[in-house]
Amino acid sequence: MLLLDIIDFLIDKGNLTIWSYINSKKFFLPLINLLKIKDIPEVQIKLLSLIQKWGIKFEEQKNIISNFSDIYNRLKKSGVEFPEYSGNDYNIYISKKEEEKKNIDANNEINSNKDNIYLYNNNEDDTFYYIEYLRNILKEENFQHKYRRLVAFLLKMNENIKIANEYIDSKETDKLIDIINELNEGNTTLKDTIIGGRLKDAKLMDYALATNEDIKNTISRDEDLKKGINDIDKFISSFEKNDLIPRNNKNNFYENNFENL
Repeated sequence: MLLLDIIDFLIDKGNLTIWSYINSKKFFLPLINLLKIKDIPEVQIKLLSLIQKWGIKFEEQKNIISNFSDIYNRLKKSGVEFPEYSGNDYNIYISKKEEEKKNIDANNEINSNKDNIYLYNNNEDDTFYYIEYLRNILKEENFQHKYRRLVAFLLKMNENIKIANEYIDSKETDKLIDIINELNEGNTTLKDTIIGGRLKDAKLMDYALATNEDIKNTISRDEDLKKGINDIDKFISSFEKNDLIPRNNKNNFYENNFENL
C-alpha cells in the first residue's frame, strides 16, 4: 500500500521523465500483475482506483505515454468495475514536510526578490527566456558528439515555437502557415525519436519530451486562432511547468546573461 502511495506521489508531483519510466512495460506491467493476487482486496481496490486516475490523466498524451490509458481502457472494456478514487493518501506522510518546504521556499523567494527586483520585474513576461539557457546547457553537457543532430533539431524547434507563438499572440495568421507546417513535421520526427528507443540520455530525453509538449501546445493555440477564439490560453512552456529550467532560477539566469539580453 505504501508502494502505491509512493507511485501516486511520483505521478502527481513528477515530470515527463518519471511518467515515461513508470509507464514503461518494465515497470508498469509487473504492477498490474498485483491485480491477480486475490487475497489482498485492499491493494486491488487501491490499484484499480489509481489505474483509472492515471488512465484519465494521460489520455491526451497516449501517443507518447500509452500504457496508462491503454490498460485502463482495456480493463474497462473487459467489464472491470473501478472504485472511486478516494484522494491522495500519501498526504498523510508528506503534508507536514511540504508545508515546511513551502515556508522555506517562500522566505528564499522574498530574499531573492529583494536583491533582484529590478531584473525580475523587467523580464517577468519573457516567456521564452529559457531558450538561451537551454542553448548554453546543451553546449555545456557536450551532447554534440553523439546527439549533435538532435541537439541542433531541438534548438531549431524551440526557436520555431517562440516565433510561432509570437505570431499567434499578434494574430499574424498569414505568417503562421509555413512555420506551423515545420512544427507539424518536427512533431512527427520528435515522436519517432522518443518512441524509437535510440535516445538513451535521460536529461536529453527530458528536453525532447518538453519540446514535444511545447510543439503540441503551439499547434493547439494556432488551431484556436483559426477558429476565431479571441481569448486564447497563454503559452506556458513545458520546460517551466516541469521544472526543467525552474522559474525560481530565473533571477540567476538574468544576472548571468544580462549583457547578452
